[in-house]
Amino acid sequence: MPAGIPFSLASFFRNPQVFQKLEKVVIPEILSEKKMESMIRIWVPGCATGEEPYSLAMLFQEAMERERVHLKLKIFATDISPDAIEKAREGLFSSNIAMDVKPERLNRFFEKKDDKAYKIKNGLREIIVFSVHDITRDAPLVRMDLVSCRNVLIYMNAELQRKVLPVFHYCLNPRGVLVLGTSEGVGDSHDLFDAMDRRNKIFRKKGDDLSHWSQITSFSRREQTAGNGGALRPVERGKSSEAEVPFNRAVLDEALSDLEKSGVIVDEGNNVVYFVGDTSPFLSQPSGKPTLNVIRMAATGIRQRLEQGLAEAKRTMSTVRVGGLNLFQGEPSRKVDIKVTPVKRTQGYFLITFDRSAAGEDRFPVETLPQEGGLSREEELERELRGARQQLQAAIEQFETANEELKSANEELQANNEELQSTNEELESSKEELQSTNEELETANQELQRKNQETADAEDDARNLFAATDVGTLFLDRNLRIKRFTPATTRMFNLIEKDIGRPIGDITTNLSYARFHEDVRNVIENLDKKEVEVENRDGRWLSVRMLPYRSSRNVIDGVVITFTDVTRLKQAEMEAREAQIAAESIMRTIRQPFLVLDNQFRVRSVNKAFCEEFNLTEKETVGRSFFEVQEGRWGMPGLKGGFEKFLGKGDGEKMEHEYPDAGIRMTAYRVESRDGSPIMILLIFDKGLKKS
Repeated sequence: MPAGIPFSLASFFRNPQVFQKLEKVVIPEILSEKKMESMIRIWVPGCATGEEPYSLAMLFQEAMERERVHLKLKIFATDISPDAIEKAREGLFSSNIAMDVKPERLNRFFEKKDDKAYKIKNGLREIIVFSVHDITRDAPLVRMDLVSCRNVLIYMNAELQRKVLPVFHYCLNPRGVLVLGTSEGVGDSHDLFDAMDRRNKIFRKKGDDLSHWSQITSFSRREQTAGNGGALRPVERGKSSEAEVPFNRAVLDEALSDLEKSGVIVDEGNNVVYFVGDTSPFLSQPSGKPTLNVIRMAATGIRQRLEQGLAEAKRTMSTVRVGGLNLFQGEPSRKVDIKVTPVKRTQGYFLITFDRSAAGEDRFPVETLPQEGGLSREEELERELRGARQQLQAAIEQFETANEELKSANEELQANNEELQSTNEELESSKEELQSTNEELETANQELQRKNQETADAEDDARNLFAATDVGTLFLDRNLRIKRFTPATTRMFNLIEKDIGRPIGDITTNLSYARFHEDVRNVIENLDKKEVEVENRDGRWLSVRMLPYRSSRNVIDGVVITFTDVTRLKQAEMEAREAQIAAESIMRTIRQPFLVLDNQFRVRSVNKAFCEEFNLTEKETVGRSFFEVQEGRWGMPGLKGGFEKFLGKGDGEKMEHEYPDAGIRMTAYRVESRDGSPIMILLIFDKGLKKS
């Protein structure tokens, strides 16, 4: 296996289909099998920079909330690289993780440090214990519900994989789940795992057969040098893979003959290779590194006599019985009988059976072990030396395990201290930032107060402007509710200050304007303007102008309506119209032909006598130049220049001009129009010289 696995390959929720399977199937099964307040234990060997354990922690947290279960969660994340573990503990990742992590998870489980980094929040970080660990050499963790070792086995050769997979089998609880990388598999260890999902490489632990542990404890030990410089080597374990253990049916036949009792089958090194029945009252795992040594696993009250019985059975190759032993020291009411039997058809294996006795009853009152006096001094010393060596080996293994645990705890404590120091520095920095923020807030508050004052001043200006102007102005919202109005508006509507907020339809009006509400709604809906002149009940005329009310956000938020008094203008228009009608009546009654020209000598009007006299229509004369009428017959040389000089004179002046060939005399009068511009009135007289 290489010294380290590349960090660059690590990412959150790598291979999403695997995490979808975990989220929908595996995790709900694990939660359903746990009792309330119990602990879920997960191991992620080869965790690299921590993306994998953090991803699993998020999934389990979300699943427990969905299922409304309260369980303790602990994730052990290990890696061979100290640099990777250090980076994982820091929990700081680049902003690129946003491509792999959903926004809602980013907001819940991460703190955004700046535009370039995200940091894991403490609540998620405290779930995970990071430690340097070599799965090929160091003692494995135990009692795991899930082991996720993805894309690690591909860096191992086949022999190393065959040794590591049984480690995962041992450390998993019954029905525990193993997750491997998409390019990995269990290989020759298919007898240890059932495939839950072959495509996503998710497996479930198969059975509890621990016969493979002779090789696990063998390869996971290291040579260690004692303080005095002497080399301490582990006791040699017998081979125990299924293909190499020769007892199979022979052993089982002998075990079944004694099935009413609990027992184990051990090899020459006293390592358990097979369990028969429930041995939990007599054998259990000691604290520290896992072991299958039956002496180390034995209860305190039977340990020494069991060791002596095994030694005697090996020496004599015959059955040895030890009866009436206290199961635990100081508990005489719990007694047990032990029988050690060599397996006759398979050399090097022994069947140990345990049979509980009633309180105070001894089924074997005379032990079949030789009495102490029957041994020679040399044999006694040899037996004691052998026992001392085994106890020393057990102590060494316990020390090994404790040392590993202490090392991991020390690394975690050191990391916590560094995190605490970093947190203190961040708090100090946060304090300074908070102080700076307070100063900014104070400045912003002053600016806000200034803006408020400006707004109040603007409100006062608007209020005074509305009061001073004599133009009625009414503001309505989109629902035609009154927002504001000027004092002059009260002449059109019977409004008081308390009417603000009421629908305009509830207010009586003095206008003769039946379509008022319909026109207002059309202006809001069509975003168009509307202008109309209406008369109120007092006989005064008003110009009503409606425009959409556009807010500062460029949103149409109602309508603004102005009411302008145009009574004088209306009267002037009516007077002018009456004068025009009178002038037209006069023109129609005059029997003498005449025309009215503007200062550009265009015909403004003609009377009926002119049209009849010269066989013309108004359409052929009005609006045309006088010198173009009747194909220019009126435009004699010098006449236009005379007209121009004549217009420069004052009112009341007149000029005459004759058309000898036509027998016509024309008399022109200069007058000023209402806008001050000069106009000419031409009268045509027939001298009787010649008919046109």
